[in-house]
Amino acid sequence: MSFLTSLALRRRSLTVLIVAMVLVGGIATYRSLPVTLFPEIEFPLITITAFYPSANPEAVVRDVTIPIENIISGIDGLDSIQSVSSENLSLSLVNFKFGIDMAETERTISNRLSEISFPSGVKEPRVARINPDEFPVLQLSVVGNRAMSDLQEIVDSLVRPAILSVEGVFSANVTGRADEQVMVALDGEKMSQLNISLFQISSALQDNKVASPAGAITEEGQTFSVRTAHSYNSLEDINSLIIGFGGSSSSTNSSVGPQSSLSSELSPIRLSEVAEVTLSPGSTSSISRTNGSPSLGIGILKNHNANTVKVTKNVLANLASLQGLPHDVKIVTITNDGPEIEAQINTLQREAIFGFLFAIAVVFAFLVTNRPTIVKGLHLALRPTLVIGLSIPLSILTGILLMGTQGMSLNFMTLGGLAISVGRVVDDSIVVLENVYRHIQRDEERLKVTLEATREVAPAITASTLTTIAVFAPLAFIQGLVGSFFLPFALTISFALIASLIVALTVVPVLGALLLKPGDFPSRLAKSVEAGAVPNVMDEERQTWMQRAYAPALLWALHHKFVTLLSALVITMGSLALILVIPVTLFPSGGPGF
Repeated sequence: MSFLTSLALRRRSLTVLIVAMVLVGGIATYRSLPVTLFPEIEFPLITITAFYPSANPEAVVRDVTIPIENIISGIDGLDSIQSVSSENLSLSLVNFKFGIDMAETERTISNRLSEISFPSGVKEPRVARINPDEFPVLQLSVVGNRAMSDLQEIVDSLVRPAILSVEGVFSANVTGRADEQVMVALDGEKMSQLNISLFQISSALQDNKVASPAGAITEEGQTFSVRTAHSYNSLEDINSLIIGFGGSSSSTNSSVGPQSSLSSELSPIRLSEVAEVTLSPGSTSSISRTNGSPSLGIGILKNHNANTVKVTKNVLANLASLQGLPHDVKIVTITNDGPEIEAQINTLQREAIFGFLFAIAVVFAFLVTNRPTIVKGLHLALRPTLVIGLSIPLSILTGILLMGTQGMSLNFMTLGGLAISVGRVVDDSIVVLENVYRHIQRDEERLKVTLEATREVAPAITASTLTTIAVFAPLAFIQGLVGSFFLPFALTISFALIASLIVALTVVPVLGALLLKPGDFPSRLAKSVEAGAVPNVMDEERQTWMQRAYAPALLWALHHKFVTLLSALVITMGSLALILVIPVTLFPSGGPGF
């Protein structure tokens, strides 16, 4: 590793420039990372739902559930199938082993289900994965003292487009709506008088709503497909639809398609002559109520890599500035994941900042001295504290840059890893800085002794850092749901520790050579180092305040070896015994504030 230190010391200006670029890039990456409460998790579970109207549970089992179980039983990675058959409904929960490509598995199941010949009454089975991104991050309710059809028009023309225009929004699903449908009420007496049959009317309605291929056009070497289409745009189009012909001729009336023509002696018979065409509310599969009043619910889903907090804020801001919304129509927020996630993330950020400040305070407390005066001691401790203080954010932001290259997000696991790393990334820098200072105290040539001092401790700090990484890295290889949570945690800590080692071997020596001066730690211990003597740390006059507090405890432990070792053994075994009584759970119980 000494070549890194040598290169950094030879190119000090470039090293300082890289430090500035990493700080700026790390902050920019931190601000651009997606913010979510949980890490990205793909649950190995697929649900299959099939409706069989008017069927009892026995029929559902026989005609739906058993065929579904039989056809999916041979899929690779299948772990178990749990099915519930009730009246009108079959629900199958298909569990797979972790590591299976669930998107491909979902397609395989859908293809296999299409091969089943269900009874005529069975609805097409619905296959769905359990995906956190498929749950709404924001749920709204549109309430207004007006007809539901008018409310639906407002949602479709104003509210929903405003939501979908926000960057990061995947979809806005409306619930509680009852789309209008066209009702054709036939008059049997008039149909008999005009000799019109039900088949004629049905055929005319179907034949005049068409969309079919009409060949192709080739121009300049390019071929364009041509389709013909005809549809109904209003009730007037349906009322004026020609369903047959009648008049002086006694010939049989016939159904007609678009643009049909018969003898001019026959007059056209339009649908309005034998039926009343009206709009009526259609059937609905969901009902939405807000404070007891009819409403329309809107569930907003975000894109896979979108920032939950930013998406929810931008959606609400767009709706707050929405133009043209009637005064009697209100948009009520039902659930909003943004504030909760933001609060949790801000708590972790605050704790990480406190950890950084406490680490700097502890380092400063151990570096400060009252020799020759307390004011001078405070002043002299600032430069080495600055070096240590810079190494912490530099290591953390370098780790965040590595997180960005891996497409990771900021969540409670990654931020927890960063918070833990704050207290560890400073260790390597302290060791290097102390050794650099010890060599500089001898008034030797700065760059030469800085390289030599770093080379002396490089193997030790490298081994220490790799050992710590070896403790956390295995968490990334845990299988199952727990492993999905701990993978980003282990990667985040590993990235930060690797960054701290690189910073300690490159940036700290450069900053130490530039900022440290002989006498930064004016103590009798430093003077003995300058003189080349071996200090006696038990000499009362040469001890620092920390040594004076620690030395008696150390002496007592050395003089009572058996008691010390026995106490350590009892404490260790007692701590291990607590594992038997401490509850084990994936997440702790309690509200969002805990």
